[in-house]
Amino acid sequence: MNCKLTQAIIFSPLPHGGQVIVAAGVTPDEIEALKQMTHSQSRSQHGIWLALFFLAGIMVYSNSWNVPFQFDDHRVIEKNPSVSNPMDIRRVWSANPPSRFLPYLSFAASSFFTGTDVTGYHFFNIMLHIFNSFWTYFLILLLLKTPHLREKYSEKTAVSVAGFSALIFLCHPLQTEAVTYIVQRITAMAAFFYLGAIVFYLKARLGGRSAYYFGAWAMTFAAMFCRENAFSLPIALILVEGLFFDFDHDLRKAVVRLTPFLMTLFIIPLLVRSDLSFFADKVVLIPMQENAVSRGDYFLTELNALGTYLRLFLFPVNQNLDYDYPIAHSLFEIKTLCSFFLLTGLFLFAMGLLRKNRLVSFVIFWFFLTLSVESSIFPIRDVIFEHRMYLPLVGCATFLSLALVTIFRKRVYFLGAGMAVLLAFSGMTYARNQIWKTEISLWEDVIRKSPNKARGYGNLGNYYCDHGDKGKGQSFFERAHQKDPRYMPTVFNLGLVYEEQGKIDQALLLYRETVELAPWYYPAYDQLGLAYQKMGDLEKAANSYKKAIDLNSRYALAYKHLGSLFRKKGDRVQAVQLLKESLRWDPRDKETARELYKVYLKEED
Repeated sequence: MNCKLTQAIIFSPLPHGGQVIVAAGVTPDEIEALKQMTHSQSRSQHGIWLALFFLAGIMVYSNSWNVPFQFDDHRVIEKNPSVSNPMDIRRVWSANPPSRFLPYLSFAASSFFTGTDVTGYHFFNIMLHIFNSFWTYFLILLLLKTPHLREKYSEKTAVSVAGFSALIFLCHPLQTEAVTYIVQRITAMAAFFYLGAIVFYLKARLGGRSAYYFGAWAMTFAAMFCRENAFSLPIALILVEGLFFDFDHDLRKAVVRLTPFLMTLFIIPLLVRSDLSFFADKVVLIPMQENAVSRGDYFLTELNALGTYLRLFLFPVNQNLDYDYPIAHSLFEIKTLCSFFLLTGLFLFAMGLLRKNRLVSFVIFWFFLTLSVESSIFPIRDVIFEHRMYLPLVGCATFLSLALVTIFRKRVYFLGAGMAVLLAFSGMTYARNQIWKTEISLWEDVIRKSPNKARGYGNLGNYYCDHGDKGKGQSFFERAHQKDPRYMPTVFNLGLVYEEQGKIDQALLLYRETVELAPWYYPAYDQLGLAYQKMGDLEKAANSYKKAIDLNSRYALAYKHLGSLFRKKGDRVQAVQLLKESLRWDPRDKETARELYKVYLKEED
């Protein structure tokens, strides 16, 4: 039997009909042996790629294991008493945004096992990122096996494209904000379920077991409890079904197949509706004038932001945690008009390639789709953040890999070009992680790149105050206040500084100004209560504490301070009730426990 002829028949893209093989003179046992050998070789090849992803991820992020808690990490993880015990599921659910329940549950697990040691948190994040590169690899491989693409590329080329796409996704410096910045595990976890859902769906559609279909739905359901951008996942599945399977030319069956996934679209709107107060909390870190961006201006600004994201993917220089990004007000501004033409041209290019190469069209559509929740007409206070590119980068990485394989047709040239790109990206990722090494280096980098934005100065002020250098902290708060007198966090923090210095009158004025700027900001009412209490106005103090509780019924400090006030007034029944409620939301607070103990013993201060 001619071995080459046998391989040509067995591994051709045509169905392996038994009659064809019999005509080639191959026995069923020989067929089965060849299939087993091919399957074994394929598994071995995949194993090598997965090992490479693992090693690359560990090496590229080897200098990030000890990066401290940064920025929102302090509020969401370090100072959040509800994420200390993963077994207390009810508390994790009720005290945090339900639409991000699974990441918060993972924070509770990390806190339970490692406490405040950041190494465990980083281990989880890096492993999650590596697993997402696995999903990316299998996603591209499975797409290349769909009816419209299985004859487009050879098996070696398909594996190389998938492998380099996953490595670019893994090693690109834009990913540092979603990996090294601990709290953005929220983004990476949403991507994990998002990608996993599509991989399982493809496995089911390519003839896999029905369990894959259920797995795809389970992954979709889980994604809805990670991050709001998962809302686009069912739309992504429709895109996969339409582009790569043509709905099997039976729209009715396709609708039946996709309906369970479409039903999950109701989850995020319902969850977000229930946790608006959590998202309002984030405004503490944002200049107030950014909150007034209209839908039209936000959409125009996001056109520019999408252009910036593409530039950062191709040329990842001058990365910044906190961009001072200008708001666009007209389509006919030069930058906005150029962005509009760029994005329109990219979309039309994708439409034009639908007949020639649906994978290229898909990855372009993927870029727009995965950014659609955060970069459309629904204003978010920060118009640009690098971590928002985490999931879209799957499409960008695949596009670049396909471009390289098209330009460099010889395999050796493609591999060389791919390695050069990966080395450049890996070096930049390592360098970017050096910036994240300390809070000082991170916020000094922000100040260099956004010198007119108050937040960088304010966060450096927070750092110095937290580490005992109150004078230096105050100077940074004052600089932030000069940059933006309406930047609420600075107004509030200056009040804290003045109160600590005994300047209660000045602190009181700043707390009042804080609640005028941000009437929803409950910590300011709590501090206002403390200031009134120090001035002897107990009625105003109690009303301020109650206002803080009205705004956030889970705010332990307000219950604690109001309970302490009632204890001093002699109302022990109210004091016990309030102090118990405080401990309910923050059982780690030993000072509240001591206060309650005093009530029971009827002790005075």
